[in-house]
Amino acid sequence: MWKCKKCGERVENAFAVCWNCGTSRDGVEDPSFRRETDDTTPAPEARPKPAPPRPPAPAPIVTTGNEVSGRPITGYLGVVRGVVVRSPGIGQSFLGGLKMMVGGNIESFAEVCDAARRDAFERMVKHAAEVGADAVIGMRYDATEFAQGVTEVLAYGTAVKLGGAAGAPTGG
Repeated sequence: MWKCKKCGERVENAFAVCWNCGTSRDGVEDPSFRRETDDTTPAPEARPKPAPPRPPAPAPIVTTGNEVSGRPITGYLGVVRGVVVRSPGIGQSFLGGLKMMVGGNIESFAEVCDAARRDAFERMVKHAAEVGADAVIGMRYDATEFAQGVTEVLAYGTAVKLGGAAGAPTGG
């Protein structure tokens, strides 16, 4: 045990700093140390209230077509993508290998592919939202095996801004 030079608190040897005031064994105070009951902490009613959370922006529309029905394209923001690299787990590989011997659908591999496509799609939608897109047109998937049992799945498309309904004023 050692005694704090600032507050006199007895502190276990395992601690290099006083738990009560933040002063080290040699008497040096840590200016960033704050106790919950520190006198400099404003009372709860004096603290500024956090802003209410903003509702999440609507997810961009995604289509494999080159337009969004009833909505004119007002701007092209560029290509957006989501990339995932996957390989089946050891159990999935074992079960898939057994299924390959007898033929038929290999459900364990299908699950890996489905999860990879879903994750790549979600990443692409997130990328589109980050660039401020209202929609992604021409969405496609691509897959490349670049090592034995390791596959890259890519979801991509063109991020666009949309106007109001076709023929309707856009308020601009």
